[in-house]
Amino acid sequence: MTWLLIGLGALLIAPVIYFFIERLRTSPAERAERQHRQEVKALFSGPGGSVPALVDWVRQRMSDPESFQHVETRYIDRGGEIIVFMTYRGRNAFGGTVTEKVSARLSNSGRLSDVLKVDP
Repeated sequence: MTWLLIGLGALLIAPVIYFFIERLRTSPAERAERQHRQEVKALFSGPGGSVPALVDWVRQRMSDPESFQHVETRYIDRGGEIIVFMTYRGRNAFGGTVTEKVSARLSNSGRLSDVLKVDP
């Protein structure tokens, strides 16, 4: 019974010890960079990794907003801003399905700053 308690105690304490050792091994700059990457990834929380603010912007300008289908989203992190490239599908005014691309600039907080280019 004593060995069981010791084993359970070790299992509970091991993650705490690991956490503190990792904090000692990484510099504040590395921790800040890791935190920034996690915050940027959190911006891509929509379906399929899309950016909800950009999806809303596109849907407001579509002939048939209900036909919107996200295809792909990629991004470039420039530190103070994020450039997002999104490919999507939808029906045009004639009823045909078209694939289009849009690129936009986001702030680090995820606010849509500027739409750079819309490619049909």
